[in-house]
Parts: sequence; C-alpha cells; structure tokens
Amino acid sequence: MSLCNAPLWPIELDELKRQSPKAARLRRPFRVGDGAHYYFNGDSYPCTVRKVTRSGHQIEVTIDTTHAPGLFSLRDNAKRQLFTRRRDGRYRSKGHGTWTLCHGRLHEMSREF
Repeated sequence: MSLCNAPLWPIELDELKRQSPKAARLRRPFRVGDGAHYYFNGDSYPCTVRKVTRSGHQIEVTIDTTHAPGLFSLRDNAKRQLFTRRRDGRYRSKGHGTWTLCHGRLHEMSREF
C-alpha cells in the first residue's frame, strides 16, 4: 500500500524538522535519480526520476524493470512518463491523471483480482 496522502511540495525546512521521519520522507521534493513508484487502485510500479523542472511543477520518470521483490534495474530506452503537481500537492500523471507519483521504489499488484 502506498503512503502518498500528504502534499509533497513546497514545504518550509523548519516545518520538515518538526515532523516525524515518515511524514518528512513523504513530503520531501523529488530529485533527479531518486527511486519512486507510481500507483493506482492497489497496483504500483517502480520508476526513476529523470528530470525535474526548476519550479518542481513537472517531473519526468522512466519505468524500471522488476526482477524479484526489492530488486530493480534501470532501463536506458524505457518509456518516459510525465507527472504534474496538482493543487493538492500530489503529482499526477499528465493527461488523464489517474496515476500518482510517490517516493521509494515499490512493485505491488492488487491481490483482489
């Protein structure tokens, strides 16, 4: 289950120091090279941040390959996906907006099907 319900950006550094480590991890800004995942409806897929605009409004990621639980590899020719920060502070996929971007690599499939 993904833990991305808190707004991610912007945040004051003093406020970040007063938060729990878990909340601070969820709200920190994305940086190039960070491991991340995007999720929707119980499914999450690993990706790597490739580009962040100067304002932090848009993030471009590439989808990673999952070899085993917790074992991921980067792909050079991988599909690139663009995420845009919405008013609530979350990053949603550009266009349809169904996928949400979150920190940390994770690959999970919903067990309900």
